[in-house]
Amino acid sequence: MQVELIILLCNDGIQAVRGVPLEPPDQALRMDKPARDEQGE
Repeated sequence: MQVELIILLCNDGIQAVRGVPLEPPDQALRMDKPARDEQGE
C-alpha cells in the first residue's frame, strides 16, 4: 500500500520516498513517507 501511495503522489508531480532517516539526535528513527511538491514545499 505504501508503494501504491508513492506512485499516486509521483503521478501528481509530488516527490515521495520511503524510510528517510531523521536528523540527529533522532537519526535512529525513520520518517515513513515524506513528500513535497516540485517547489520543495
